[in-house]
Amino acid sequence: SALDRVLIAYEDISNSRYGTAIVYKPSDGSFGSKVVFESAQTDYMAATYDSNSDRVVITYQDKGNSNHGTAVVGTVSGTGVSFGTPVVYNDRYCWDCFRNVY
Repeated sequence: SALDRVLIAYEDISNSRYGTAIVYKPSDGSFGSKVVFESAQTDYMAATYDSNSDRVVITYQDKGNSNHGTAVVGTVSGTGVSFGTPVVYNDRYCWDCFRNVY
């Protein structure tokens, strides 16, 4: 739920700047395993949580696909996260993708 875990999305500089996420559980200080949601360099990330569906949405600039604005839905379970297939929502250069999530 929204109260007991935090999803951290970032570009993993140690892994070709791929879009990556990890779940943190503040109550015991534990982290899950890193999960790649985009196997290309990513930039301008933003994320939001949908409490109605208990899912997260991450938007980002996909540098591996002509810098298009792309979104992916994730489901957190325990300290793990799984992702659906990324979808392009802006088929032009997207430098302000972080503004698209709320």
